[in-house]
Amino acid sequence: MDRYKKITGKTPEATLVFDKGNVTDDSMEGLVVGGAHFVAALSANQCANLLATPYEEFQPIDGMPRTQAFDTTTTIWGKSCRVVVLYTESFFTQQLQGVTQNLVKCQKKLLDLAKSLSRWRHGKSRGKKPTVRSVRMRVNAILSAQFMKNLIQTDVKENKTSDIPLLSYSVDHLALQHLSQVRLGRTVLVSDHIQWSDWG
Repeated sequence: MDRYKKITGKTPEATLVFDKGNVTDDSMEGLVVGGAHFVAALSANQCANLLATPYEEFQPIDGMPRTQAFDTTTTIWGKSCRVVVLYTESFFTQQLQGVTQNLVKCQKKLLDLAKSLSRWRHGKSRGKKPTVRSVRMRVNAILSAQFMKNLIQTDVKENKTSDIPLLSYSVDHLALQHLSQVRLGRTVLVSDHIQWSDWG
């Protein structure tokens, strides 16, 4: 807020525009208390319910082809704000490509891990013997990329016939469908400018 005042001086109509990485409850409450105007993006964990808005409620935006928007008003940080959920086909395609690439990479690494465990069971590996705990830690590392823990189901368990753990995994196609329908391609913007009517 101090920096805002230093830059804008006595210009009450100045508006701060910033990305979701700069949005915290403390910082936003400071801006609201200080009377600053803002336009900001929200992260998924800050607006999960808005991101899940049914696509049927979106409307086309004039001058922005292949872009749809859902517009509403809500109270955030103790202030009435305008919220717009944007869906852009190009952003959807970009995100879906990234998700697909990560799915392929994760499945390859999980397959390699499963093969490694199989070699251990057949006495063809040496070194520190894998445990259920160590395998689960490895699986968590493999699935560290965004969305992967929700999209790939894994199971690591004790082996009744061997002391080497068993690993199984599969893609959750329903979760992938849900992600495509309610998350990918969407951006949530929030502003205290309630009077603004044209987001295009």
